[in-house]
Amino acid sequence: MELFFFKFGFFPDTTTGFIAGNGGIILKTSDGGTTWTSQVLSTDNDLKSVYFTDPNTGYVVGDSGMILKTINGGTNWTIQNSETTKKLTSIYFTSPNTGYVCGYSGNILKTTDGGTTWITQISGSINGYASIHFVDSISGYAVGYIGAILKTTNGGIVWTESTGNTIPLYSVYFTDTETGYAVGDGNSIFKTANGGETWINQTSWESKRLSSVFFTSADTGYVVGESGSILKTTNGGGVGLNDNKQASRFINTYPNPGKDKINIELSKFTGTSHFSISNIIGQELIIQQTCDNKNQIDISGLPIGVYLLRIQFETTVAVVKIIKE
Repeated sequence: MELFFFKFGFFPDTTTGFIAGNGGIILKTSDGGTTWTSQVLSTDNDLKSVYFTDPNTGYVVGDSGMILKTINGGTNWTIQNSETTKKLTSIYFTSPNTGYVCGYSGNILKTTDGGTTWITQISGSINGYASIHFVDSISGYAVGYIGAILKTTNGGIVWTESTGNTIPLYSVYFTDTETGYAVGDGNSIFKTANGGETWINQTSWESKRLSSVFFTSADTGYVVGESGSILKTTNGGGVGLNDNKQASRFINTYPNPGKDKINIELSKFTGTSHFSISNIIGQELIIQQTCDNKNQIDISGLPIGVYLLRIQFETTVAVVKIIKE
């Protein structure tokens, strides 16, 4: 069964979908989104996340520890005992009976009986978490409002926290055991290629909040956010040979093409930045650090060809094409 989900909505198949919202509202479509009908609920709590294990069985979570379950495709919803009054923000199931919920005050809950009982997991944190996602039955991640990233490799028994990021994050998604993405404030798109050990910010250039990320394949993914922002990648979040048009507004490289040296002028950003030049298969050939807005990189030792110049700022990454002639 193919599943499609995003933070406040879920499609258990290509035609049936559900959207949860504020005021205890759940909408359902049976025709791929052409029409939507409101479901009858016994709560007016704001609802934050919905997940279905099949077209009939689904769950929704929200404020005041609210967990609701349906076994008839949304016709009826019953309240589950979450054992918490804290806001719950995200839900994910790894099997029909095993699921996880995260929320405020470091809350991570787990069920192994289809939602009848929920057991509090020891997250080791009091931070709020906005999104939870599992790669398989034992490996999962949760991201939070102060930038924290939690990981478990034993089905939630133990969670460890990544450090170094303070940008609020709102959604996390993994395409396989090694490759994952997390999005948040300031148009931040973080990517890991080593199972969460390190995260690289692939930030684009407009400062907006990104609220949800989802991939339909290893390379094709979507991110949505403020002001109707919709971003798409078809190469796993990488930057190809086309110049980043947003970056070109703030970065001037000349001469380009160049023979011996490339001058780089940064018109917007201050502080420390890291430069690297890679070939088109991703091998880093030159690495340089600077605190200046005007810089020069020696490319005389590079063979003639096309390269990618990557500039890493504190919270922003830009990639532009350079040519060695």
